[in-house]
Amino acid sequence: MPRTRMIKPEFLDDEKLSTISRDARLTFVGLLIHSDDYGVVKGHPLWLKNNIFPYDKIRPGEFEKWLKELESIGTILPFSSNGEKYFFVRNFSKHQKISRPSKARNPVPPEEVTAHSCNLHEDSCKKHEDSRHLHDRLTDETETETETETETETDTVKNKKRMRTQDFFNLWNKVTSAPIPRVKELTASRKKQITLRLKERPLSQWEEIMEKIGESSFLTGKNDRKWVVDFDWVIKNADNGVKILEGKYGGRPPKPKCKIRDDQKLVWDETLNEGDGGLLIKQLTG
Repeated sequence: MPRTRMIKPEFLDDEKLSTISRDARLTFVGLLIHSDDYGVVKGHPLWLKNNIFPYDKIRPGEFEKWLKELESIGTILPFSSNGEKYFFVRNFSKHQKISRPSKARNPVPPEEVTAHSCNLHEDSCKKHEDSRHLHDRLTDETETETETETETETDTVKNKKRMRTQDFFNLWNKVTSAPIPRVKELTASRKKQITLRLKERPLSQWEEIMEKIGESSFLTGKNDRKWVVDFDWVIKNADNGVKILEGKYGGRPPKPKCKIRDDQKLVWDETLNEGDGGLLIKQLTG
């Protein structure tokens, strides 16, 4: 799984790296990105080629030559485990600051590999061992403080989601009016529900739903209980928005509570339909 890694300025003028080809140096950057938090990366040449250069037509033999160049200067150290090939990136812990390493995904390099690295750079080896011990103490797989998974949402995506929930919030106060309560605070629970509702239909449809709320006698308090719809009821679940959109709360006025006397009659006035689907009933004395 690729990760964000730090490339220091010294990489450009490193004397050892200057002795190998430019493509080999770029391959080394790809190995850093695809290694785990302990500097170990899968060593299958075809897998590496397809992940580091997914859009380039490179012959397998040419790519393997670049790996050999890196091996020749001791930048990467090959080893095998359970019949699979791996590379250990030497000095990985020296250049990558990982305070909370994630769960190990690859085998631990054998002692002869890490010992070779330690003989050359003892401080780097100590850091590598310390990171292993730290991993043993950590049971969670939290992202490190200095790196993030590439599939994690970027700040831009998060900002867009935040803007959409704010737009929903503002739209309610703009479209609806008294007696419908205004919304004064966008709480965490409301943000969560808004996000779910926006996955079901776009903001334009929610504007239509809010307009229908204002047109509905029932939802604006003209019902037996004097109940008025509010923001939290609308975003509570997927069904409430569907009911409003489909006209389930068309606004029929409440039935008359008094009995009609014999000397009264009903007159249906179809000209006073206010768009709620109901007919105005008048009681006239005979």
